[in-house]
Amino acid sequence: WYDNGQYGEIGLHTWKPANYMMFAPWDCFFGGISQCNMITSILKAAPDTDAKTRALAELRTMRALYYFWAMDNYGDLPIIKEFGQETPDRSSRKEVAEFIASELKECMDQLSSTVDKTTYSKPTRYMAAALLAKLYLNWGVYAASDVSNYTPAGSNEHLNDVVAYCDEIINSQKYDLSDDWIEKFK
Repeated sequence: WYDNGQYGEIGLHTWKPANYMMFAPWDCFFGGISQCNMITSILKAAPDTDAKTRALAELRTMRALYYFWAMDNYGDLPIIKEFGQETPDRSSRKEVAEFIASELKECMDQLSSTVDKTTYSKPTRYMAAALLAKLYLNWGVYAASDVSNYTPAGSNEHLNDVVAYCDEIINSQKYDLSDDWIEKFK
């Protein structure tokens, strides 16, 4: 269970580059981004249909989610939009956050508003709204030029957007937290 102390390194913030727990998430996030890009490149060759449009929006939304996780954990990242693309230089955390926001906003209207077993495990309009709310709630730190100098007292130009996206989810009446919670897992 000790595993050469790699778990202790994480808790003590003394990890080394060889610590699997530091590069495994990176591999997972960019593996997901690559898979989204690969499937997108294949799907683009298909005839134009409503199903194709929705599938492409779902893939871009999932790619945005992977980018969100990677950006939240690692900061500056290369933005890779096409399968097989040469890896570009890293973009700033703010540029990555702006990319995520633009992807989600462009895809929202093409995502399903249905929330039932037919959309289970698929990104919906409300998943995109929730991710935008989370992104915008933390915008101050994501847009900071130097995160070590970030203070929560700074302004956040997107707080009204956070409220609007949360209101959209709540007002959809598709989610109810008042039910017996165990019923949701049966």
